[in-house]
Amino acid sequence: MERIDYGSLDRPDATTRIRLGSLAVSVSSSGQGASPPTVEVIYSRMERLYTTRAKHCVLACWNMMIPYLCPQLPEARVARQSGCEGSGNLGKNSGVAAAP
Repeated sequence: MERIDYGSLDRPDATTRIRLGSLAVSVSSSGQGASPPTVEVIYSRMERLYTTRAKHCVLACWNMMIPYLCPQLPEARVARQSGCEGSGNLGKNSGVAAAP
């Protein structure tokens, strides 16, 4: 079996980057007015906070965490994301946040 090079998932020259070992603490949409919409992610890694911006963001988390990570999302969208209309559902374990 071939080994996976996890370091290649977060290269500066890559169009898609995966931050393994990082914990997202806040996700918000930015880029008002004439600016293109972007997603701003604040994440923690090795006891430091970092900020990054992108056109899109995929959150690998329990859907029930999305309202806490993305408080600016409308309640109807949060309910659609969770698929459970307000009741906690640990069976669903991924959520997507993208610039509106």
